[in-house]
Amino acid sequence: MCMTLVKKKYLKKAISYIILLSIFFNHKTPLASENFLLLQTTTSLRDSGFLEYIIPKFNEFNHTQIRYVAAGTGKALTNAKNCDADLLIVHSKPDEIEFINNNYGKTRKTLMYNNFVLVAPKSNPANIFLNDDIIVAFTKIANTKSKFLTRSDSSGTYKAETKIWEMTGINPILSSGDWYLESGLGMGFTLNIAINLDAYVLSDNATWLQFNNKYNHHVIPIKDTHLLNIYSIVTINHQKCPNTKKDLANIFSNWLLSEDGQDAINAFTVQDQQLFYTFE
Repeated sequence: MCMTLVKKKYLKKAISYIILLSIFFNHKTPLASENFLLLQTTTSLRDSGFLEYIIPKFNEFNHTQIRYVAAGTGKALTNAKNCDADLLIVHSKPDEIEFINNNYGKTRKTLMYNNFVLVAPKSNPANIFLNDDIIVAFTKIANTKSKFLTRSDSSGTYKAETKIWEMTGINPILSSGDWYLESGLGMGFTLNIAINLDAYVLSDNATWLQFNNKYNHHVIPIKDTHLLNIYSIVTINHQKCPNTKKDLANIFSNWLLSEDGQDAINAFTVQDQQLFYTFE
């Protein structure tokens, strides 16, 4: 009988400890590490090194932790529609406006810009000249059936490329797997594949400048307004996503648009070349 009582006594203690441990590990206390902002953004801002540069600059002003998902503009907007974002930095104006018009976004403000560039193999098989505009350049690539690698995703870069193809009147999808090749990957990975395939590729200038495996590829310095690449900050509609950390989002976006934030953006360089420019 005594042994039974002892066993019951220790069993009760064991159960009590288990309950306490369960409460300890499952109780969600407001930890400092949970005070973070989730930014949905593009692979170009990751691959260019911009995010790793700008976040510590912001943290000199405010210690809020910034976590980011870099998956391309289309995926970033989709994630935000699912309330998996506190803030967006993306670069496809029509999609951003549609996002706001459908009440997923609250505000859209232009943040900075750079340019898309046409990266070409050394041999330049399409014989593209410096005075060619981007429409002529794409037309030459198609007419000569020179290899062209596209991201073929929902990114802002792919949207810009698609718009250029539309202006040429050529549907490159009809030549998919022939001279028109599709990666379905981010900018950095796509550049690597293009180098290996000796193909042309459209890239944002910042990622190309940061990219180390250039081999014999180079940029054809085409000056064309169709290559302007504008990044915007889009805030999330709190009525659609009530758990969005709108106060933290406002702090970060306001800093980026402040004089200090804009100065930090303009100061970001690679090999003494400025990667992004703010609007005066």
